[in-house]
Amino acid sequence: MNAYYTRLSRHHDNDTTISHYQSTKHAQGAWNDFEQHMAVATGLLAHELEQFCPRDDLMIARLSLDILGVIYLGETIIRTHFIRTGRTIELIESTLSTIDGDGRERVSLIMRAWRLAKSDTRSIAGLEDAIQDPSNLPTWQGLQIWGGGYIQSLQAKSAQHRAGKSVVWLDTDIQMVLGEATSDFVHLIGMVDTANGIAARTQDKSWIFPSIDLQIHLHRTPVGRWLGLETVQQIGESGVGLTSSILHDELGPFGRALQILTVRQLN
Repeated sequence: MNAYYTRLSRHHDNDTTISHYQSTKHAQGAWNDFEQHMAVATGLLAHELEQFCPRDDLMIARLSLDILGVIYLGETIIRTHFIRTGRTIELIESTLSTIDGDGRERVSLIMRAWRLAKSDTRSIAGLEDAIQDPSNLPTWQGLQIWGGGYIQSLQAKSAQHRAGKSVVWLDTDIQMVLGEATSDFVHLIGMVDTANGIAARTQDKSWIFPSIDLQIHLHRTPVGRWLGLETVQQIGESGVGLTSSILHDELGPFGRALQILTVRQLN
């Protein structure tokens, strides 16, 4: 099946849209084989937010995610509603729930999106970030240290890589939801969380450093197939780390992402 998810249903309950999905093997995470990867779960939430009461005069300028627990493979439920409506600014929230081993529904992720009014700022526009485009870069096999169906679904190229800092481009042929168009926005946002694995400071599998959040700030809507991650991973001395990335598509930079990490050694 050439998709991360299949849709089971969608309905409305008052002001809330409720969608049910089934994850596929391609959504499998890198830390545990019974989990979904945070990246594709992010993409699925972006798919729902993009379709929720869309307006051509607004753009998503920030996505903020908190990870509340394990994102289990299998049935996935997303509930989306407005927190704030307005003429030029809107705030939307989606919660993603999965079913644990005891058959109970648990909230795994909360994503909030700010949508801001578009306007013509070309006369003062300016960008400071730039990296080499992926067209002439070699294939990179560094992701293969990680397991799971999601990582296996990716293509990667790299211009620079060392422990703690890397520039990697990613693409995938897998659609987000079977039989539904995957927009460029969903395609690219659905790979951003991979940043935490491309600049790991150690490959010693006795150390783990999962993220507990993901913050994505956008100054334009991304386009195209390839996602460029210019990523730095920093780990402090008290069990907390930070992965920070400049986000690029083939037209140039479009935003930045941050992830706080809980770092610990397995017994």
